[in-house]
Amino acid sequence: MQNVIDINYSIVLFCTKQCVFQGKMSDLLKHSSVRHEKSFSGSLSIVVPVFNEQESLLLLCAELNHVLISTSRLAEKEHIELIFVDDGSTDDSWHTIQQLAGGNTLIKALRFQKHSGKAAALGCGFDVARGEYIVTLDADLQDNPVEIPHIIEKLDQGYDLVCGWKRHRKDPLNKIIASRLFNFVINRATGLHLHDHNCGIKGYRRATIQDLPLHGNLHRFITMLAHSRGFSICELEVDHRPRKYGHSKFGMSRFYGAFMDFLAVLFLTANRQRRWHFFAWIGIFLLSPVTIMILILLFLFHHPSANAVSTNHKLELLAISATTLGGLSLAIGILCRIKSWNLRNSKWRRAHIQRAIGLNDDTIRLQPLP
Repeated sequence: MQNVIDINYSIVLFCTKQCVFQGKMSDLLKHSSVRHEKSFSGSLSIVVPVFNEQESLLLLCAELNHVLISTSRLAEKEHIELIFVDDGSTDDSWHTIQQLAGGNTLIKALRFQKHSGKAAALGCGFDVARGEYIVTLDADLQDNPVEIPHIIEKLDQGYDLVCGWKRHRKDPLNKIIASRLFNFVINRATGLHLHDHNCGIKGYRRATIQDLPLHGNLHRFITMLAHSRGFSICELEVDHRPRKYGHSKFGMSRFYGAFMDFLAVLFLTANRQRRWHFFAWIGIFLLSPVTIMILILLFLFHHPSANAVSTNHKLELLAISATTLGGLSLAIGILCRIKSWNLRNSKWRRAHIQRAIGLNDDTIRLQPLP
């Protein structure tokens, strides 16, 4: 397996060096050594989160190089960078990235000390990216890099965020059904109607991703967060390919955490005057089933006897239960409101960066230790 990887790497490296030697990438490499303290006009950053995708990286890099070389719209960019964020991979993904970076000065990379999740990987990639436009795509080869010029075209039209739509999705049926349910819920809750909120391939203007609270499962709700801040969002149908190597990193266990994060994002993105209404509706939702269930049980199983609790006592118990649930809902609302104040005044903590390629020390120190 290692011999095959070395051979493929040699082919990719040879092709890249040939293109550079012939002058086709001269414009792309012109500003690759510029410091990272500012954003460059007419520039592009491509951020790729990586977790155990060793077999896919060589082909992905070759496809990205081909798109950057062959597309005049991208070749005219003053500064282009490919940022790979290794989310604590346990295979040879980091070794492969190091090899690729040795033959391509466009590549910059970060490696986490431990697996911290896709949201943290995207967050760190956004922090070090210096492009005016930022494009993200997954490293599993299911997202096709040929869509990048189309995304750039949409951004040039004035949109702040371009979200991909995998209309003909090449995934298992259970994943497709879960995705459609997820998108239906977000569409109804936010009024932002997209077919694929969690599509891996997206394009952003720089202002759109600044100070995004990315952690946990929040990468799934980037469109919600951007929409709540008033950024313009459009949808672009993209090609989706079957997974060629490895297996999906997400299972059914993700849904509980995603649901809790959805409630948190829904609260944080609500209008300040409506945040109390948010928890009031949660209280009503909790109280209604409980109240109906108690009344049904009383009707079905209540048999008057000498020792039976009187109707007045039952109503008192019901009132106490309703009051307790209402008080808990109110307390949660207060705590979340206080927490939201704190979050607005502090930067989300990122994962600890263990290694870096092509980034100066000042850029890396922007990431606080966990």
